[in-house]
Amino acid sequence: MPRGVNNGPVVSAPIGGSGGTGGLPPKPPHDVGKPNCPKFDAVASGVRMASDPKPKTHVDPSTKSRTNEATKALALRQTAAARKMLDSPGDALKKELSGAAGRLHGIASRLSEANQKTLSTRILGDEGLMAGEKFGTLLEALDRVAKDPTDGNATGADRQAVIALMGDIGALYADTGATTGVQGRTQDAASNLRDALDRELGVSRKAVADSQALGGSKTVGPKKKQERTRPKAEHELRTGIHNTGEAIDESIGIHEDEALPTARWDTAHISKGRVFTTTEPLVGHMSGSPAEILQVWDTLAGVRPDRQYTGTMKAQQASGGTLPMGQYTKPEQDARYARAAGAAGMLVGSGYHSAVEVLEGVLAYTGQSLRGALARPEQDAGHVFGHGAATDLIGEMLEHNTTNPLPNHGANMLTDLLSG
Repeated sequence: MPRGVNNGPVVSAPIGGSGGTGGLPPKPPHDVGKPNCPKFDAVASGVRMASDPKPKTHVDPSTKSRTNEATKALALRQTAAARKMLDSPGDALKKELSGAAGRLHGIASRLSEANQKTLSTRILGDEGLMAGEKFGTLLEALDRVAKDPTDGNATGADRQAVIALMGDIGALYADTGATTGVQGRTQDAASNLRDALDRELGVSRKAVADSQALGGSKTVGPKKKQERTRPKAEHELRTGIHNTGEAIDESIGIHEDEALPTARWDTAHISKGRVFTTTEPLVGHMSGSPAEILQVWDTLAGVRPDRQYTGTMKAQQASGGTLPMGQYTKPEQDARYARAAGAAGMLVGSGYHSAVEVLEGVLAYTGQSLRGALARPEQDAGHVFGHGAATDLIGEMLEHNTTNPLPNHGANMLTDLLSG
């Protein structure tokens, strides 16, 4: 059963790993300090804007995978675990996805045409996973996932779409001001959709606010605004972390017709210093998306508001327990770990956010805080888990929720891909 690392009363062992008890060390075994990346330093230092003769302070983080084999290996490994899980989910994840998809299908079917258009703005838009498709096609994907435990006809792309749609709803309620993929959606349209979803779901606005305070972007990435920029009019097609998805799919035998779709997404540039000093691949900086997805998933699963995203952490702190989610039954634990894996797997497998970027939001959902392990409050997961530990933690959670996961964490596959 996956376990975790944390601050305070919860046991500090890796999720699904073999760590012991006691306080979280200031630096996990993989975090061996500033890596030696002379190739990346040379490449990044020489990148210049067309209108500015000075070197850029922010760079495309995928540059690191092209110049550092350790980063590329981590990108391949976490992408493989995520895409394999979405293609072949375990029974617990299938069940949790089925329940969410069934409720979403019913709700989406009953929405007005205007609200259906607002709900699907991102997923069916130019930057979405189902770009150019009709709303009926989205409903068909929801239906396949809802029936997946019995007929097994859902694809990895169907499961990806369900989780992405939960993220879109979560972002709608979080209302952080982010406009990626929803340019042109009016405030009135967003408000009308929230009103309609309120009637269907009974969303707790307090639970939403609490989830943002615990796992939102400002919490998990305190310096995100300073350390990330988005070049104007620059998009990229994403297929896994640093675009390793196609090579992974071919290597693990996922047919092209059943592969996860690529999606156009805003390119993020991250400060050169962070990219240089972090072995774990970075994509878009620390992510509040796990909190948005899991808050909605809990709501769809019928979890009462006080036990939704933040509930586990609050109960853990109140009880002083030493086992993550110890207040839950085994089936409840399995369900929560499955939902956490689903959220992380969609973000990593799609190439939106890497393992280290989703780690804090996922750990918080299981009642574990890494805030106390940071030397300064403005630091983030990359400062503690940035040299291989994040991939270990998230990768093991994904593998735990996969039918027939890759042997030895895909070591043979990685050797072939890195030498190819």
